[in-house]
Parts: sequence; structure tokens; C-alpha cells
Amino acid sequence: MTVQGTLVTSGATSTAAAGGNAGAVLIRNLGAFGEMTSSATITSTGGAGAGAGAAGTAGSITVSAAAGNLTLSGTLTSSGGSSLLSPGGPTPGGAVAISCNTGGSITSTAVIVASGGSSTAAVGIDVAGDTGGAVSYSVASGAGAITLSGGSITSNGGSSTGTSAGGAGGVIGISSQDQAISITASITATGGAATGTGAGGTGGQVVVNSDTGGTVGAGGNITLQSGAVITVSGGSGTGGGDARNNGAGVVDPTGANCAVIFDAIGSLVASSDGGNEGQVVNSGSIVANGAGTAGNGGDVWFDGKTAAGAELSGSDSGTQSRLGAGTGVVGDFSPN
Repeated sequence: MTVQGTLVTSGATSTAAAGGNAGAVLIRNLGAFGEMTSSATITSTGGAGAGAGAAGTAGSITVSAAAGNLTLSGTLTSSGGSSLLSPGGPTPGGAVAISCNTGGSITSTAVIVASGGSSTAAVGIDVAGDTGGAVSYSVASGAGAITLSGGSITSNGGSSTGTSAGGAGGVIGISSQDQAISITASITATGGAATGTGAGGTGGQVVVNSDTGGTVGAGGNITLQSGAVITVSGGSGTGGGDARNNGAGVVDPTGANCAVIFDAIGSLVASSDGGNEGQVVNSGSIVANGAGTAGNGGDVWFDGKTAAGAELSGSDSGTQSRLGAGTGVVGDFSPN
């Protein structure tokens, strides 16, 4: 199955009222076996609102191979609409889900954008930015590896005006059931900027989990390749723009208070050392900085083994920046 060309289901922009809602997009190969290749440009953004009208909602985009390999390129955009109305003005980014169910692998160089809508109001008017959308790559049990060999994922929060805060960055998940995950793509989920006197938005979250089935000793290898960059910093603003952290000095990978999670065995909880955990290698860079006058740096969690098969230690962080801004604190790194 081959998907090409341009597909647009975006909502219309209004000049005096509410923006239009976008339609959902579902592309799925239902055959028992067979390759699926998509190089299409797919756009499903919310329409901008005007006057007293809210923005339209983004439409979800789903690309799913029932069986066989999935090769993805092109551009997929599911961003929220912008508006000058408050409350209920800008809208969040949409959901973009890429999956392979059985018998195949995912290879992607696609450009994916699912950022939240921004305020288009005058600088002194209080309108908050909205959150980035959820973006996911996943393969089921029995499928192959996930290889993001290029391209990018962007799910930033929208910008705000007045005293309102920027929108939070989105959540990006890449998951397998014991298969390897390799990332060369650029991944960005930063908080939205506060263009007035508000706080920048909270940074987003990236969760890479190669053991979603919870099978002890069977996690796939996770590699952030050389040249790849994950950026999940807080948004700029007069107040603090925090990257995600639990503020307790101990990293918690179980919820929303962790900026980056690479888990090759524990299914997002601490695992016992000494098993056959997958490797976790950061040859790229991770940036989870705070912003503004009091933004806290983000927490990072790795669970697995080194490329040499040893248990991870504090020296296996790779290149990371978890700086606080102003009076903000530095984020923590926890290997398990």
C-alpha cells in the first residue's frame, strides 16, 4: 500500500467568529501482509478564531500498518488553532499516532508537528497558550524495531499574552514490546513562550519504553544516536518556565513529573538489576532546562544496561543539560 500526495482536513479560519474544527485522518493497511509506505503531506489543524470566537480543534492523524513494514516520510501536521479569545480561545495540538501491529517494523523520516495554539490577542490582553498534542510511535508484540532515522517531532506549547502562561509542551511516546528503538530524529516539546508578563509553559515529556509488555529480562535496546537532540525545556517568560521534575531530589518515572524517560526493562518502574535488560545509550543530547526567572530544570530517568552490558551509573548520562534559570533548581538524572 502506497500513500502519496496531499491531504487537508483542516478547519477554516474565521475573520469574525469561531474557527472551524479539523477532521480526523485514518490511514490503515488491513491486509494480512504487505508493505505500507506513506510519503504524503497530511494537514489537520484547527482553524483560527477571530473576534469573540474560539479556535477550532485539531484533527487526529493515525497511520497504522496491520501487518508488514511501515515506511513513513512526508509531513504530518495536527496543530491547535490560535485565537484572541479568553477563556476558551486557542486549542491544543492534536493526537498523531503511528503504529505497526504484527510482523513488521517502522522506519520514519517524517516531519510531525502537533503544537498547541497561540494567543493572537494584543500584548496586554490575558490569553493563555494551549498545550502541545500527544505524538506516538508504537509496535506490537511480534513486530520489528522502531527506527527514526531522520525527520523531526515537534509538540510545543502555544505562546500567551498579558499575564497568562504559555501552553505546556506535549507528550511524545515511542514504545515497543521488547524490540529495539533507534532515534536519530530531532524531538522538541518545549513550553510556550509568555510574550507578556506571565510564566512560560511547562516543558513537555518524552517517554521511550522498549518493554511495554512488562516482560522481565526482555527489553529492547534504546539508542539516541549521535546528532539527535531531545529538547523539553520550559518556555521563556517573566516567571518560571519549568521543565518537568518532581522537586524532591529523586526522579519519579511513573507519572508526569519527569522530562525524559528511557526504559529498557522496568515498564516505567524501578527494575531489579542483573537481568537481561536492554541497553540504554545516549550518544546524542538531551536538553531539559528551566527558563524565565525561576524555572526548574527537568528530571531524566534511564533504566537498562550500558552497551558493554554493565549496570547503568551516573556516568552513563551522555550529554544532558538540566539547568535551572534564575532561582530555579537543577534537574536530576537517575540511572537504574
